[in-house]
Formats: sequence, structure tokens, C-alpha cells
Amino acid sequence: MPPSPYALNHPARRSPAWFLRSLLITLVVVFAAQKILEIGGNSNFEIKFGALSISRLRDGYFWTLLTHALLHGNILHLLCNLTGLFFVGRPLEESIGSGRLAALSILGALGAGLVWLGLNGASPGYMIGASGIGMAYLGAFVAQDPRRPVGFPLWQGTVPVWWVLIGFIALDLAGLTLRAFTGREALSGVAHSAHLGGLATGWLCHRLFLTPRSLLNTLRPRLDTPHSATRDGRRPAIAYRVDLEPTKPHPAVYDTTRTEVNRLLDRISEHGYDTLSATERAFLAEAGRNLK
Repeated sequence: MPPSPYALNHPARRSPAWFLRSLLITLVVVFAAQKILEIGGNSNFEIKFGALSISRLRDGYFWTLLTHALLHGNILHLLCNLTGLFFVGRPLEESIGSGRLAALSILGALGAGLVWLGLNGASPGYMIGASGIGMAYLGAFVAQDPRRPVGFPLWQGTVPVWWVLIGFIALDLAGLTLRAFTGREALSGVAHSAHLGGLATGWLCHRLFLTPRSLLNTLRPRLDTPHSATRDGRRPAIAYRVDLEPTKPHPAVYDTTRTEVNRLLDRISEHGYDTLSATERAFLAEAGRNLK
């Protein structure tokens, strides 16, 4: 009996999804702690020691390159970021796993902070918020499959997900341009440069390590321990075998995968892409890359 096509690098074989849930809970807990500190009269404590600014970095607060992503100015700020992280992070975690999502989150916060510092380091303000992580999620999500259709509440149609990416880029570029020429921001308090930094970081992470075909994964050789290796101190004839050739699926696995892909494509043609579950969508995207 041939193995199921879902055995081919499928999310079901990955470790349980835990990181996104932990991140969302952490953001809520930190925000509650902020409000408790404000009630106690320490409203500037978390900003002083957690927000990102060039003056704090000069004072040695290097952790603010990451901790700024845990703080939020108000409940609306928090809810917007929680919504974006949830809807983009959930399918992303299913496809790349919790470990890679954690790495993407850390690098997204770092990349957003560095770009913001590069364009706003001379200003006296500071930056807080997890929008840089959310934009990193969006950049990686679009890089997986730019033509993936997405829908919106109260609207029956769908658009390719890269349209959403272009919309965010256009808004952030317009905000940066308006600030450069007029000294005013189109949306007060929005860190447009951090958004662009997060998007660029997400796309770069996808290219480097988020998928089996990423650059670092393709350059990493597979080392097989030989049977001739012994524990008696003698030198084996061959210590390791380095295999740089890509693995090829078993013909039965290949045929089963193609059969499952055809079944899903038939359902899409009859009932639409939205009828697929998140697991089936992730499998279809991964199978498309494998079958190529």
C-alpha cells in the first residue's frame, strides 16, 4: 500500500502548532501589565525600558530591538495587530511549522526595528507594536504563493494575495513620501518604515530557510552515517557519504500525490477554492512545488 500523499512534507507531520497561540497570549498579557503599571502611576516604565529609539540603544538597551514588538499604545492598536497576526500566521504556521514561525517572528521584529531606526533614528520619537512581525508574516505568506486567492468580510469575491501586498506597500510608501515632503504623517502614529522592513524580512526569510527549496536548505548537504563506522577505535573506510543530489519520490508516492492533486483541482473547479480546508490548501501548494 503506497504512503499517503500527505506524508510528503505535510503540516500534519510537523510538531503541534504552538507558537502563534503563545505569541498572541503574550501580547495580551503584556498589554494588561502595561495598564496595571499605568494605574500604579508607572505609565512610562514599559516605554522607557521596552520601546525602541536611538537614544535607548545608545544607553545600552539593545533588547529594545525585540521588546518593542510586545508593547502597544492602546486597545485598538493591540486588536489590529492581533487580527493580522492570527489570520496570516495561522495558515503560515500550518505550512512552515512553529519553529520556523518563531524564527520569522524574531527576525521580523528585528528587521522592522532596524529599518525604522535607519529612516527615523534622528527623530526624538520611539516605536512600539507588533506590526513589523505581522508584515513579516504577510511577506512570507505572499512569497509562498503570490496567486493564492483571498477574500474579505462582507465581499463575495476574491483577489490574488499579491494585490494585498501591493496595497500595503503603496500605503506605506505614500505615508513615507508625505512625511518627507510635508513633515506630516497621513496616519498619525503608523510606523510605515517598520512595515516595509517587516515585509522585506519576511520575503528574505522565505528565500533563505522557510521552505525545503529555500537557499540554505538546498545548500546544506545530507550526511549519512556508514555501516562501516565502528566503536573499536579503527578508522572506517568511509566516514561519511555526502549526497548533494535532490531526493526523488517513489513512483507510487508520486502517482498517489498526483491523484490527490487532481481531486482537489476538480473540487476547486466545481465549488471554488474557498471550499478547501487550510490543510488541503497547504498540501496543494507544497505538492505543486514537489511535482515540478
